[in-house]
Amino acid sequence: MVDSNELDQLVQTISALADEDALLKNAVSSALLAILDWLPSAQRVALVLHNVFAVSFETIADLLKRSPETVKKLTSWGWVRGRLHSDPGPPNSAVWLSAPRAWRRFWKRPATVISPRCWICGHPRWCGQSIACWFPSGC
Repeated sequence: MVDSNELDQLVQTISALADEDALLKNAVSSALLAILDWLPSAQRVALVLHNVFAVSFETIADLLKRSPETVKKLTSWGWVRGRLHSDPGPPNSAVWLSAPRAWRRFWKRPATVISPRCWICGHPRWCGQSIACWFPSGC
């Protein structure tokens, strides 16, 4: 049987982890939205479709009516960083510059709870499965 001190300690640990997860998700969301808001629409579409949903360059090229090589350039984070550093940027540029670090920390976690019924288990490009496999139904 678990004594009350161990139970209290476990509850505190879980609460601290939940708070840390909430802060991390908020940082990732804010940074990613700031970057996406700043990008031209074609680049925004290409980045989200390829880097989040693992859609192929050829499919995105057909959607955007551009060559696959152009789409590869649009999805390049190096190109985004180059534009960020060459431009003085808006007042919230500190948020923009923190996005890649927050994004990497977010996706390195083995599982992330979006809601009690929805979990992300790894990055779709890493596990090579379709988006439906890592967003359970009812999400």
